[in-house]
Amino acid sequence: MVAQATLTRLVMVRIHAGQPFDAGTAGATPMPAKRAFVYIVRCADGTFYIGTAKDVKARLAVHNAGKGAKYTRPRRPVRIVFQEGPMSLTRALRREYQLKQLTRPQKQALIRGRLKVRPPR
Repeated sequence: MVAQATLTRLVMVRIHAGQPFDAGTAGATPMPAKRAFVYIVRCADGTFYIGTAKDVKARLAVHNAGKGAKYTRPRRPVRIVFQEGPMSLTRALRREYQLKQLTRPQKQALIRGRLKVRPPR
């Protein structure tokens, strides 16, 4: 077990360094930085595309330049209608998969804020 003084120093060091602290992993390696977002874009034909990106604005520019996902290339321009994050890349990819399983009416309700979908663990 980690001594109280050591634990206090560890908390202070991590707070000073701007890193999140989890008492369950005290003494372990730092938690990964939150760095990914999940987004939904509406394509020109009215369809939705769901993706994950570290920089959503930059990713939108790539989609609209015709160099993004194959699905969005013929459906330009696209615009962001929903965004979530930041979160770890692993969580973002799990959340992306979860949102892709929703039906179109459910996605529309999520975008409008009328549906709450609990993120996966």
